[in-house]
Amino acid sequence: MIEGLLAAFAAVSSLDVLWALAVGVLLGYFVGALPGLTSSIGMALLIPFTFGMDPIPAIVMLVAIYMAADYAGGIPAILVNAPGQPAAAVTAFDGHPMRQRGEAGKALALSILSSGAGALISVLLLILTAQLMADVALAFGPAEYFALAVLGLSLVSVLSSGPVLKALVGLLFGLLVVTIGIDPVSGEGRFVFHEGLLEEFRFWRR
Repeated sequence: MIEGLLAAFAAVSSLDVLWALAVGVLLGYFVGALPGLTSSIGMALLIPFTFGMDPIPAIVMLVAIYMAADYAGGIPAILVNAPGQPAAAVTAFDGHPMRQRGEAGKALALSILSSGAGALISVLLLILTAQLMADVALAFGPAEYFALAVLGLSLVSVLSSGPVLKALVGLLFGLLVVTIGIDPVSGEGRFVFHEGLLEEFRFWRR
């Protein structure tokens, strides 16, 4: 693991990667500060610009965009009570009242410090537990996935408020709706109109 970390630090310490990091952070600030543009949308919009780049600078730039946009969504949440993205909605609860009291600078400083601390801790935890989580994920089979599905469906009915029968009916209706569409395994259509049925429907509409 130590050898992998040293190789990673050597790979990201080049000038091209540092430039990509700076550009990604700058773009991420703009994306996150604009209400309606989330970090995922920002990455999706800027992916075409990475096609001509080397893999490591491209990945570093996209990660920088994502993390910077996550922080920057708190800037409009604090200043104008309009979160830049859904994750920053909670920041507006305390940040905007601080701005109204004239403590906007303190709120922004606390926001960036807490965001940086959370990102650092999460990256360290990912480094320490990535191999363990990968081993657990690879050990999952059909039985384990079925048990997780049953657990999730049970929690929907147990944790819902109101009559249990209403929750079960809503659960069954949701399952029926989910079965419509393209099968993720075979790629075939499930419970959709075939082309012949659609043509017949159009004929009778005439």
